[in-house]
Amino acid sequence: MVKNPFWQILRHWVEAIEYLHIDPSKILYKGLRKVNKILKRDLLKWMMRDSQKINIKEVKEYVKDEETFEFVQLKSRLKSFRFSDDDDIPLLIWKMGKESEEQYRKVLQSDGVEKRYVIRLPVVGPFGVGKTCLTRRLLRTELSNVSSTNGIEIMIRKCKVRVKDGTWIFSSDKRFDANQERKSRLIKNICESEASLDDFAETVLLDFAGQYEFYATHQTFLNKHAIYLLVMDVSRNLKGLMTSDDEDDNFFDLTEVPFKDIGEYINFWMDAIHCYGDEEHQSDSTKEALPSIIVVGTCCDKLQIKKKTRQCEIQEQLDKILGNHPKRKHIKDFVILSNTVSPESDFDALRQRIAELASKVETWGQQLPIRWIKYEQILDTHRDNQIKVMSYEDMHAIGESAEIDTKDINDIGLFLRYQHDIGNLIYFDEIPDIVILQPQWLGDIMKCLVSARKFQIERNVVYNSDWQELEKTGRLTEDLITQAFTGEEAGTDFLKHKRDILKIMEKFDIIVKPNIAEDESVSNPGKIGEIKTSNLSTADYYVPCLIKAKPISNIVDSFNADGQDCNRTSWICMSFDFLPPAFFNHVLVSYIRRYQISREPSKHGSRLALYRGMGVFNLDTSGQTKLAVCVYNKVILFQIWQWGKHCQMSFKNIWEHAEATIVWIKGRYKMNVSYTVAMKCCHGRHDNQDGMVDMKMLKSNEEYYCDEHAVSHNSQDLLDSWFQEQLNAEMLNYVRLAKTITDLMPEVMVEILKADGVELVVNSSIEFRSLYISFQLKSNHKPTSGIWASRISPNEDTDINIGDDVERWRFILNELKNHSKITDKLFLAHGKVLANVFIRAEKMFEKHSFFSKYQKIMTGQFDANEYEIYRQRVKTEVIPDSFEVQIKRHYERIIQEIHVRKILDEMITHCVLSIDDRRHIEQHVRQTEQNQALLDVIIEKNSSTFRVFNDVLRETGYDDIAQLLSSDPEDIILYSRTVEMEELSECTVPFKVRLQKNYVNIISTIKHEAIVDHLISCDLFTIDDQQFIEACPEQTEKNRKLIDRLWHCGEKGFLEFLNALSTDDVYVDLSNQIKHTKVF
Repeated sequence: MVKNPFWQILRHWVEAIEYLHIDPSKILYKGLRKVNKILKRDLLKWMMRDSQKINIKEVKEYVKDEETFEFVQLKSRLKSFRFSDDDDIPLLIWKMGKESEEQYRKVLQSDGVEKRYVIRLPVVGPFGVGKTCLTRRLLRTELSNVSSTNGIEIMIRKCKVRVKDGTWIFSSDKRFDANQERKSRLIKNICESEASLDDFAETVLLDFAGQYEFYATHQTFLNKHAIYLLVMDVSRNLKGLMTSDDEDDNFFDLTEVPFKDIGEYINFWMDAIHCYGDEEHQSDSTKEALPSIIVVGTCCDKLQIKKKTRQCEIQEQLDKILGNHPKRKHIKDFVILSNTVSPESDFDALRQRIAELASKVETWGQQLPIRWIKYEQILDTHRDNQIKVMSYEDMHAIGESAEIDTKDINDIGLFLRYQHDIGNLIYFDEIPDIVILQPQWLGDIMKCLVSARKFQIERNVVYNSDWQELEKTGRLTEDLITQAFTGEEAGTDFLKHKRDILKIMEKFDIIVKPNIAEDESVSNPGKIGEIKTSNLSTADYYVPCLIKAKPISNIVDSFNADGQDCNRTSWICMSFDFLPPAFFNHVLVSYIRRYQISREPSKHGSRLALYRGMGVFNLDTSGQTKLAVCVYNKVILFQIWQWGKHCQMSFKNIWEHAEATIVWIKGRYKMNVSYTVAMKCCHGRHDNQDGMVDMKMLKSNEEYYCDEHAVSHNSQDLLDSWFQEQLNAEMLNYVRLAKTITDLMPEVMVEILKADGVELVVNSSIEFRSLYISFQLKSNHKPTSGIWASRISPNEDTDINIGDDVERWRFILNELKNHSKITDKLFLAHGKVLANVFIRAEKMFEKHSFFSKYQKIMTGQFDANEYEIYRQRVKTEVIPDSFEVQIKRHYERIIQEIHVRKILDEMITHCVLSIDDRRHIEQHVRQTEQNQALLDVIIEKNSSTFRVFNDVLRETGYDDIAQLLSSDPEDIILYSRTVEMEELSECTVPFKVRLQKNYVNIISTIKHEAIVDHLISCDLFTIDDQQFIEACPEQTEKNRKLIDRLWHCGEKGFLEFLNALSTDDVYVDLSNQIKHTKVF
């Protein structure tokens, strides 16, 4: 059983993290990064799985702040935490999300568990190296009548392996009865028998065809939880040109780039398997690289030299091919044998090695509910009876049977999803009408449509016009689907389930329906590959992996994208270490579903611009802005083509979608691939890596030398079209007004106040709040109405005092705070008002040229970065409340006269301050500093906090100060910048609210000694806590410190505090009062 340490850490920390006063997810993310890097990925997935956010960048940005956390304390607590042994949630279930996890726990509570062992053995490698013969020898079956594999052959329950010693028992053996063995174990488990029964592992062998046409379908059956047999012919050298026999049906990857030799093909499969393991930066150097690979060299009977000598030669060649790349760690053994002449002992040794490596697989020995094991047993019986497909209703009926007695449809759905993820069956929640019990059945379906040409010839379909259309353009007609399914042997039920089969193939991106405009359709073309715009049938599918390639230069010429009328952006490139089989197909399908496909112009009519390795898509309804997406070797490239008149614009959203698409594909198919971002100039060739420059280098250098064109390019020119978001008119209006209000207006106001003799600490970041209060308290200038903070804007014709202009400043700032965009009408109105303000200011201070500066701002051009800067600046500007002005007027007297201790007691009880606020205030030594800190906290809160403060001043004997603060100033309209909350408390944790509402009663009533002793006995307090409390001179102060410590002990500490009170008759009423205090 693979434990999930992250879940246990999380469970611990959600209870213990509160004392750090920060978001637990942030501290976990940052802390785990410093303690154990492997856990960081799981934390990020947890943060995302219960969130509506789908953009991983948003989540990363959420945890990317500059706060300083208590890492030392966190690290020590994490290291002292011991993982429990009761977390039996399989990792696959945990990754499905919180609801699935909770559902699984319910199943465990109502059922026992049984360990499950499975050996999944994909056999991969080039065409014609003996993969099928190898699988037959492993299963001890005859080698007669061996033919090339068409697609994939899946062999399930042909043998089982005894876990304790790795012995293989075959279906021909009288000891082989998988169902009986499973029944015996279930009976033993139910009866809790002490009898010894051997554990057996089921085996699943997958024999993959070597032809490249099948790569797009192979990914459906590959995953991390397997041991891969990578087969090669050791009679051939890995290095050196391939023979014509090698090249006939083989050695072309999905980007149409031929392999130079067999070694590159082996390297290709090493990369393909490596992408199912952990990413390199997430791997622990001490952790074994999974999935495991055994390299099996066949055809040793053809060797002219000793087998050992040849093994050393091949090993040296592999070392040169793989180098020091982490993928080499997947190879656990290298075996050389002959499928025809090697003795059985050689194959016994291979079987034993497979059994040893099986124990390293993460899913090995997972404990599953007994109910699920019973369910599997019934499904195996159906498989033995050649039932290949069932419906969800059938599954539900099985679940409700007396043998299983599962009526919860969520339980059945979870079971089916788990079985799908481990490869036992095919099931999707969105396609409930079909559950494929035998994955081989799906493989047989796929090879009807996706097959190597030699098998097409055998089926006599290559001369069908629809099939020729499929080969040329990837277009799959309804008639061809029916014909392909009908041509298969009887009993497949392909036609019966055709609709659901097509949906499943869509889920795997094998086929896709293009996004085509409603008034367009396709008829039977006059010539192969020509699509008439009048007859495009939207019912037709396309098979991306079968679409014919076309030189991209020819496609560019067809669109005249190199012409003078076309503006092309720079190329932005994802340069991968490795592109897994069919990866670009998934990318292309994503774009086919999202955008309308362009049409390639032609003298004979137009055709959909879909090709193997490339697609062209419309980004607007006019078709004048197109997106070209293509792949070459290990690089996926994007470029925008534009015709007509266009203002300069950015396509940042297109790039963000591209990155999100890659993240989704990696998660959907559980492939760990990484890429770096590079760029090429607009006229660079997609198939020439010269001139491709890393984006980080572009950002750090103004210019770079283009190796492809032998000239220098401006770096920003390449970056701007993809990353400089252009502002629309309303956003531009906003930034012009915001710059005027936050940059230029303060200059004017500072000059006016200085002229009035007001002393200011002038700096570049002087804020509206302080200037506005200075005008109210220290300046002789007032609005014409005599009232500050009026809700009525000054009249433009009559109200032209300096105080009126200050009010205009406030009004426009408030408008900007409430809107992120400004309409042209509003912009013109505000612009006229501000123009008059600066004209009047320039008359007073001629040397400053305020009006000229204003005109320059209002006609200036700004980018998206400046827009965000000024939005943030406006957001941080504070328009002061009227109560803040009142406090500022009497600030000095208040900080000199009051004592905060009792005031804090009452304000905490009223839930307008927290115990944490008290700690912040009392950290200051001097009374005046504590008073100042209290006033600063009140100012940063709202008018509700101020009113409670005023009431508490009266209750604690400061009536004269309370009277000063409560008297409405004649020159200020009562104004609040915040909407008052129905509840005053900032704290939403119920036990904390109950403590606060009874705070005064608690600290003035209890004796602390017995309570502290009880909390120490519960491991909630320490001896150090006790000594800290006892050091206080007064009982009330001791009680305050007790509650301060209790505040961070969580709900358990609160409950034990109530228990301690209840044991003393004196405090029983107080305990009940606290317990029944209403929270809201």
